[in-house]
Amino acid sequence: IQDGQSPEAIALARQIVTDQESEIARMQQLLNNP
Repeated sequence: IQDGQSPEAIALARQIVTDQESEIARMQQLLNNP
């Protein structure tokens, strides 16, 4: 992301990171609280 040239690609990459972080947090909640 830091070296990206395309604003659209940077925005997309940041959105993917955000989405994955929320998915990972949800998975951890499910695993820790069966």
